[in-house]
Amino acid sequence: MNSVKPITTNIINDIVNKPLYYFKNDQLNVSNIISPNDLDFFEEYYCNYYSEIVYYEYNRPSCPKCGSSMNSNGSRPAKPNKWDGIRKKQYICPECNKTQVTKLEDHIQRYSNYTRAICQKSLEYESIGYLPYQKKAEIIKVENGIRINRQTVYYHESKYSEHYITQKEEELQKLLKEMNVEPSGIYCYDEEYLHENGEKCVRLAIIDAVTNLIINDQVIYQEDFDKEFMEIFLKYNLEGLPKKILITDGHPAYPAIIEKICIDHQLCIFHIIKNQRTPSFRKINKINTRIHTIKKTIKKNEEEIKELQKYGKEKLGRPKDSDKKRKRKIKKIKHLEKENKRLKKEL
Repeated sequence: MNSVKPITTNIINDIVNKPLYYFKNDQLNVSNIISPNDLDFFEEYYCNYYSEIVYYEYNRPSCPKCGSSMNSNGSRPAKPNKWDGIRKKQYICPECNKTQVTKLEDHIQRYSNYTRAICQKSLEYESIGYLPYQKKAEIIKVENGIRINRQTVYYHESKYSEHYITQKEEELQKLLKEMNVEPSGIYCYDEEYLHENGEKCVRLAIIDAVTNLIINDQVIYQEDFDKEFMEIFLKYNLEGLPKKILITDGHPAYPAIIEKICIDHQLCIFHIIKNQRTPSFRKINKINTRIHTIKKTIKKNEEEIKELQKYGKEKLGRPKDSDKKRKRKIKKIKHLEKENKRLKKEL
């Protein structure tokens, strides 16, 4: 059992002699342990006590050239997160005159204007739901008081997305390990057809049906997807895991592949219901289409009959042999009425 290191007088003195921040000559001196994202704290509580912020090295730096201890030598302007009124302390070597500025690489990547936390903000929003880059830039401004261009937001996403995803996956794996979440042996498998950068792709996914753990989620080009790849994907990803049931849709290729993997196969409830209802729905849709067509035809015939009846309304009795136009219209009316009678009967 590891013993707890006792708090000695030297440790206490070291903490007292190395404060995280202090005030001097109308300046707030902040150690480089404190992230620029946390400077709001000083703005809120100490804004009347300083005119500018100066970052300094928490541990006195050594010269990278000769190894001598470096001395303070003024300061240089800095703009982390593009904020004004911030400087970084400069150091000089008394032996070789080499200079060095306080480093903030723990918080800001080299050649970047924004902290890593700000760079990853848009990726955090993306994990919640889709937002345009302009909207993300506006939220960052409201939430953090930092003006940022939408093009910069796009650049940050493209640059930090892989690192962000890896970091989140490591955090999730650690959390799952702490919670002792293990694969249950009951899995769901399916494919999704999509486009990526103009290319036709297929997304294959295996998910634990009980714990919702993603066993694997892979996107490949559609031209590489076939029955053989499907078998390799399932066999490789389920190897070494408990195998009870694999739930899929009704694709005819699955039964033979799943039999080789030695796991029970089950159709998902949605596809069972779908397979039962599809024939009925097709019949119902066909009938509904016919009903709509009949009603439309009856209405059209009734309008045409009204128009035909307007002609010769003032004339009574049978039409004369010479009045061929009126005879044709009467014949047409009888035909339309007969057709409507038949359609109503069908309806």
